Amino acid sequence: MLLKRIKLLTFKAVLLIKVSFLKRTKQFDKLENLCRRALSQNPQNYLANLWLGEALRKQGKLDEAVEVYRRIPHLPGSKYFLDTFDFLWVLVEAGRYDEAIAAGEDALHRLNSGSLGLESALRDVYLDTVHRVVGGSYTELGEYEKAVPHLEI
Repeated sequence: MLLKRIKLLTFKAVLLIKVSFLKRTKQFDKLENLCRRALSQNPQNYLANLWLGEALRKQGKLDEAVEVYRRIPHLPGSKYFLDTFDFLWVLVEAGRYDEAIAAGEDALHRLNSGSLGLESALRDVYLDTVHRVVGGSYTELGEYEKAVPHLEI
């Protein structure tokens, strides 16, 4: 049992080093392949999904990245709002402003409901960021009147 745990920890350490190297050297195609292999074994792997989304995004495969980022906030181990920010940004980067608005409005609802148990200062930072994404998305669509309340916070 102990040997099995040591092997697992060693594997995870090697994987983290390899991912770090691939990201640092901008070998995002290889990072994508590595993540897809990991996800074939465990589709719920939070980090592999996160890294895959980043690899796809960096390669300009934005539609694929959107689909990966869409599922990340619902995976075990997700930091809901940090992962939601990644999702919102890739939607904006892909020019999918209607979807960014819908996802942002959902995030605002969750933040305002207080159901996430966030400290006030952190909640305020999240609210500000999401409002800017939603307001910017309305602006990109030419819906300035809808953008103003999000940008006047």
